[in-house]
Amino acid sequence: MAMSQSRVRHLQSLLLCLASLLWSAQSSPGLEPRPWSQSGPRLQLSHSELRNGSAVFWEGGVSGGYQALLLDEDQGWLLVGGKDHIYLLKPDSLDQPTRTIYWPAAKEHVEHCRLAGKSLETECANFVRLLQPFNKTHIYACGTGAYHPKCNYLHLGHNSEQPLFMLSHSEESGQGKCPFSPKEPFAARLTDGELYSGTSVDFMGANAAIFRTSLVGSSQHYIRTEAYDHNWLNEPEFVDSFSIPDTHSSNDDKVYFFFKERAAEAGQWDKKVYSRVARVCKNDVGGKRSLINRWTTFLKARLVCSIPGPSGVDTQFDELEDIFVLETKDPQNPTIYGVFSTSSSIFRGSAVCVYSMASIRAAFNGPFAHKEGPDYRWVEYKGRIPYPRPGTCPSETYDALYKSTKDLPDEVVSFMRQHQLMWEPVGPLGGRPILTRVNSSNLLKKLVVDRVDAEDGPYDVLHLGTDDGKVVKAVSVIKDNWESEEIFLEELTVFQSPTPILNMELSTKRQQLYVSSERGVVQLALQRCEMYGDDCAECCLARDPYCSWDGQTCSRYFPTSKRRARRQDVKYGDPWSQCPITDDGDSQPMDVCSVHHNDSFLRFSVSLLGYGFYGDVLSYSESKRWLGPARYDLADDGKVVKAVSVIKDNWESEEIFLEELTVFQSPTPILNMELSTKRQQLYVSSERGVVQLALQRCEMYGDDCAECCLARDPYCSWDGQTCSRYFPTSKRRARRQDVKYGDPWSQCPITDDDVHSVEVKQMYAVEGNSSFLECVSRSLHAETKWTFQLTESQPPQAQINSEQSLQMKRGLLLQHVELSSAGVYICTSFDHSYKQVLAKYRLHVIPNHHLRQTPSQAAPPAQGRITAAGVPGFLGQANHRNSWIQPHPPVRNYNHVSVFGTYSLSMEDCEQLWYREKRRQQKLRTLKLKQESRKARIHGFADSYLPSLKKI
Repeated sequence: MAMSQSRVRHLQSLLLCLASLLWSAQSSPGLEPRPWSQSGPRLQLSHSELRNGSAVFWEGGVSGGYQALLLDEDQGWLLVGGKDHIYLLKPDSLDQPTRTIYWPAAKEHVEHCRLAGKSLETECANFVRLLQPFNKTHIYACGTGAYHPKCNYLHLGHNSEQPLFMLSHSEESGQGKCPFSPKEPFAARLTDGELYSGTSVDFMGANAAIFRTSLVGSSQHYIRTEAYDHNWLNEPEFVDSFSIPDTHSSNDDKVYFFFKERAAEAGQWDKKVYSRVARVCKNDVGGKRSLINRWTTFLKARLVCSIPGPSGVDTQFDELEDIFVLETKDPQNPTIYGVFSTSSSIFRGSAVCVYSMASIRAAFNGPFAHKEGPDYRWVEYKGRIPYPRPGTCPSETYDALYKSTKDLPDEVVSFMRQHQLMWEPVGPLGGRPILTRVNSSNLLKKLVVDRVDAEDGPYDVLHLGTDDGKVVKAVSVIKDNWESEEIFLEELTVFQSPTPILNMELSTKRQQLYVSSERGVVQLALQRCEMYGDDCAECCLARDPYCSWDGQTCSRYFPTSKRRARRQDVKYGDPWSQCPITDDGDSQPMDVCSVHHNDSFLRFSVSLLGYGFYGDVLSYSESKRWLGPARYDLADDGKVVKAVSVIKDNWESEEIFLEELTVFQSPTPILNMELSTKRQQLYVSSERGVVQLALQRCEMYGDDCAECCLARDPYCSWDGQTCSRYFPTSKRRARRQDVKYGDPWSQCPITDDDVHSVEVKQMYAVEGNSSFLECVSRSLHAETKWTFQLTESQPPQAQINSEQSLQMKRGLLLQHVELSSAGVYICTSFDHSYKQVLAKYRLHVIPNHHLRQTPSQAAPPAQGRITAAGVPGFLGQANHRNSWIQPHPPVRNYNHVSVFGTYSLSMEDCEQLWYREKRRQQKLRTLKLKQESRKARIHGFADSYLPSLKKI
């Protein structure tokens, strides 16, 4: 028994090495192993999985365009503004009965809108854009009114169980409160009976301004920014606005606007977009002789979100998409979260930056930006600043003599007319984003933040909406060394077809998130702890502040919980310090090899009677978590990239990356390169040495004409037999090359019946197990697709069931094999217009009941196989070393398979791979000994020959 246990431990250490090699090869080939860090979402759910889970979908509206959401936690209702309708929903469950108000635009306004060339479906209607609480019983609502904005009061009453839910009979103009277009971004905030809004006030959207309109009284007095002055606002796109107190005196309260605009300071011809934060005093009533009905306290500063780069060149995320103000215990100092995107045409990316009110106030209290004239540049203002300081609110905090902005000196008002822009920008906390998402298929557009108390302190959990209908949950963790780590916890495909997320509302009381788009509203729970796994280690590795292990399940964490067995480690996600983990392999399933690698529990399935050993994720929940991580190496790391730029016939250019060579073993900058055209060599140097590289490796592109042509390498062409070096003076007429288009159909004799020429490999899998079908294309540009046939005579199905399979870089993972999974699987690569069948597998599914041994059956020891008792033939036994190579008779019935069992066959595959690796190492050692022996003979000959030369 002791010997058997030692053998099992030997095999487990072997599997650990194999798993490490497979994982590192898939994540970063050619690089040395790095400390593991999570870069993909740990849990990924599709739309169908959400529908079958805890998500509640509301699609009962008849209008669409659900841009406005307003949640009242205490009264228990959720208002949704749509096209010509306002809906009243129950936030506890959106599938409860809905109440609706029909609020269309006037017929004459719809007709005028149609005659102006607007769309009747998407523009010429009353799209509700504003829902703001006016008091405890009324809501102020505004809509576009078919390019004729209008507003009204929505009466809900005091009864939260049965709200009145009716509009008042008198409507008022919405100009300066709501945009004309349903697509125009705008911001509005109703506070103290006054509406602060950033929007346009004309049909064309050219006259944008920041307004304040008084809703109390009959006059509705307004105040705004200066019209058509680019120094005030320059083609702004408003994002949001908030009322934030500045001191303990209400006279110092200010309203902050967040927006993006064309940067006037960047140059007249430079169309750069900068993000801004602006503020106005709530008690600003305009000037007395100048700036009448205009803001006299309006200031703005640049909002910076960037990644520091070498030599002071930063990667800027200039376009603000959304803002969220997270309340703290100090109402004067909330935490500001912003979502930004890049305006670069080279790469797409999003980032989340965090700002403090202290840094925002410091920018507004700093120096002003100044421009002397049209032909001058923007500089820091060095002149005398008038008193009281421009931009301060008239109050007793600074000077009791000035009780109103009309009392300000003319010098101050004149200075404010020319100096709205501050010189110093507002930088993020930590000097960089807390989260970045670069070269992704989508962009982050919306954001809400929930502060969650965890075992080791509070964490701010980010819920991010994308432009294709997904919701991403993430958290930024500050380690003990003050380094930050971004952790993507979830990625939920909320809507079936890609559609931008328009709005999100967070309910901390109900622990729900409400997400709206053009298609409807979805209610999502803030946590899905039970889906992380059913043991302590998986729950701990999730690093979700909402979740912890309670001793039995992964469930919601509450700081007041009395259970002492709560296990959670958000900061490091270390299960070894939190969970009672044993290395006993017998506790795992019979067909699973589990290892611990770089703080990550990986499971590798050994396919029964399979075509070799394939390591990958076993269970479906694991496969959704461990997606291939994307790495972005920004620094020089010792690679050589070969590329060419091709000019097409239409004069458009195309860049083609031909090769990427990892020249040095560890990352090191390339210091110099020399090219030898005569010898066709490239010499590369670094701190570690000099490397000689051939300019071409044509033979590695493939062994047929199509692959050589698709490479589009000017060095290479097809000579009729191989892909080899192209010489213009070559006499061979069969030279085939097409660098400009890479079209093999015009160059090579291609037939479309290559599917029948590929050998069909036989695969066996057990029902309920997992199996991996390998398929690797030689070209990294090619895309692989799988098709399925019940028999070779039947036509293939276009797609394979995505619920039971997962297509990965190196093949297809069948996560849960069923009897209906049996058939022929065909892997085809697509590169440009050329397709090629790479592999064909005939999968045979063995019913699970055929492998269950009856108590009367005894498993006879088989030569070369491992049994639970440890029979002869184990690794390292000389007498039976190659016994596993002996061929077995074909498996005609499944009773023969049950003699060995799942466990023994899994161990046999591991044993076979171990011997294969051992033989390879033995061959290398033999070759090395031969080379050393040859060198010794050469040195001996030289030593005996040199004395004779000296004598001569």
